[in-house]
Amino acid sequence: MRALAAAYVKLWSDIFAARHDRPRLLKLLREATAGFVAITDAPGNCFVGELLEIYPDAEVVCVRRDRATWWKSWESVTQQAGQGFLNWFLAPVPGKRWYPKLVTQFLEQEGKWGPMTESKCPEADGRTQ
Repeated sequence: MRALAAAYVKLWSDIFAARHDRPRLLKLLREATAGFVAITDAPGNCFVGELLEIYPDAEVVCVRRDRATWWKSWESVTQQAGQGFLNWFLAPVPGKRWYPKLVTQFLEQEGKWGPMTESKCPEADGRTQ
C-alpha cells in the first residue's frame, strides 16, 4: 500500500512537470483520476480546465474562502516545504518524499498562472453555471 501511495504522489508531480506537454498532461490526469467519482482541492484544482476537458459532464463546485484566512492556513505549509532539510528528512518516507517537490511545483504553477482566486472558478469562464 505504501508503494502505491508513493507512486500516486509522484504521479501528481509528473502531472505538474507535464504542464506544457498537453497530450502527456491529459494522459497523466486520466491516469490519476481513473476510477474516481470526485476530486477536491490541491493538486487537482490546478487543472480544472484540463479536467473539464477530460470529463465534460463533470459538476464543479467552487468554494469561496476569505483570502487572508486561507493564506494564514496555507502559509506555514509553503514555508516548511521550501526548507532544504525537508527533502532529506522525508526521503525515506513513502509518499511523503514527493511532498516538498509537489508543494514547490504547486507554488511555481501559481506564480506563472496566478493564485487560485474566484476568477479561476470554472463558472467565471462560462464552462459551468
